[in-house]
Amino acid sequence: MVGKEVLAPDRIEIPTVSEGVYIRTREALAKTGFKFVVAIEPVSIAQLVVSGATGQRFGYINPSEKMRSNIPPQMEVAIDLNNVRIKHSNDRSTDTQIEMIREQEAALKGRLPEDLRGFISMIMPKHASILAQLDLEHQKRKGKALFTYWFSRTDDQTLPGHVARVGRPDPTVGLFVDDWDRDLGYDHVFAVPVVVLPRKLAA
Repeated sequence: MVGKEVLAPDRIEIPTVSEGVYIRTREALAKTGFKFVVAIEPVSIAQLVVSGATGQRFGYINPSEKMRSNIPPQMEVAIDLNNVRIKHSNDRSTDTQIEMIREQEAALKGRLPEDLRGFISMIMPKHASILAQLDLEHQKRKGKALFTYWFSRTDDQTLPGHVARVGRPDPTVGLFVDDWDRDLGYDHVFAVPVVVLPRKLAA
């Protein structure tokens, strides 16, 4: 490993590694199912909504100015398209879902080579933009929405006690970014485990 960058406010630690270690990490993750890799850009929900390339793909957007303006760090993330959401994570509070993601992270690291385990982390996205970008990229590559008939939870506050959720009530409509009570579960609100990849050392 070359270095480690700590990104606030998420407190995500992203190591910088050699190209060889980066490739090995990608390959090891792919073997566990985490092979849908997306480069997350530092753009907010508000910027995505006004963009000519992505704006038309949105439906309802919560009016929270803070949530709309939050910008995620630039990073690469991976999800498992066969297990996008954690089973039975609906009807749980945000904190319980975060704990379920921590358990998934521990299980994932146990399946990776020991010398690579410290180079990845698994998160519940703090920014709604991360999940929106995942859905938009899935539409681009696969021709269909990622979140359909359900919502993915974030820890992105819209107003005190509420956090943003990203998804759709129906696959035929645009992407919703609305909210739900932080301490309450709901049948259609799931936890989505997102793996943060290490950065590759620039040549």
